[in-house]
Amino acid sequence: ALYEWIVHYWVAEHHASLEKMQGVANQVYAGYPYRYQLFYRGMSQTSKLSLAQLKLINALEYFSFFPFKIGASKPHCSWLALGPRYTGSDWLVGRNYDFIDDVATLRPYLAITVFRPNDGEIPTAMLTYLGTLNATTLMNAKGLFIALNAGPSIDSSYDPNQMVVPVMLLNLAMNSANLRSFDRQIRSYRSNSTYIIDVADGHAALSYEWTQQKIVARLGERPGLLAATNYFVSPQWLHSKQVMQEAKSTARARRIHLLRFAIEHRGRITLK
Repeated sequence: ALYEWIVHYWVAEHHASLEKMQGVANQVYAGYPYRYQLFYRGMSQTSKLSLAQLKLINALEYFSFFPFKIGASKPHCSWLALGPRYTGSDWLVGRNYDFIDDVATLRPYLAITVFRPNDGEIPTAMLTYLGTLNATTLMNAKGLFIALNAGPSIDSSYDPNQMVVPVMLLNLAMNSANLRSFDRQIRSYRSNSTYIIDVADGHAALSYEWTQQKIVARLGERPGLLAATNYFVSPQWLHSKQVMQEAKSTARARRIHLLRFAIEHRGRITLK
């Protein structure tokens, strides 16, 4: 059903080229480590879908983002991490995940997949769409929470010779016991495009503003308060005119709204 929805939404409604979409899907798949490619080959043998169809499903979200953008999209992800002075108890993380105009129609396809490696890696839960390994929302058994936000379009290039970042995050989640361990490991990788990676454990939170050339870790606006949307905030980007242009977008307004909410309700924010 999801494969048919993808073809209808992008090809029938947005007049995208199915051949171009298959090219994107193949490029994303090529950036996966071998063990994840085997995962899809196994799925093609046990499901009623071909490997080509599964690749297309897996590339679902790439069709709405630079540099592959094909159809219409809306403002993307938001993240809010709050420490005890804002919650009155433990750390609390909120995550909004939108990326197409009609995102509500995809809700029935959301699923939580739990990876339980038998080689000593940390069990990790992934929230994403059925049939995809687009690991943009993760939490491991040690309490480390990871989320990927679409980055600003300051560099729409995509390096096909680097590992696909969402799968990289899945690897990091299964091998990071805390935020410090994650920080050491992510700095040894190179991104294949532009992203914002938000991470929190039970003690702190960080937002990584990441291009192919540079990674900048941002602590937050105030102790115990970190908000991120889809533009770079760190002063280290002030030299970039493109970043400053992005800062005037709706992404900035959404981030300011989150900060105002946190400050207004400080000490009273809960899951209820």
